[in-house]
Amino acid sequence: MPRGKKYNIRKTVNYPVIVCNSFENLYRVEIDTDPDPSNITENFLLEVNYAYMTSNGSNINEYFLIDILNFDLFNSFLEKIEVDAGLVSSILES
Repeated sequence: MPRGKKYNIRKTVNYPVIVCNSFENLYRVEIDTDPDPSNITENFLLEVNYAYMTSNGSNINEYFLIDILNFDLFNSFLEKIEVDAGLVSSILES
């Protein structure tokens, strides 16, 4: 945020991302259709599903998605986020 400028922040969205400098050494496998690995050329989502126990003994299950980004495709990703943010903003304001 620029200094001296005030913003009216009503909500915060945590958006986990991992930015890779290249996808050159990343491969994918379609288990159901093609067992041969192929290079990854587009940004993708990583599904994370885990469980843990809190200090008070409660069991917690967490599920979320992490965007895995190729640095060369980062600007394209940001443009998509801006469009999505605009859509969410218009929904929240109506």
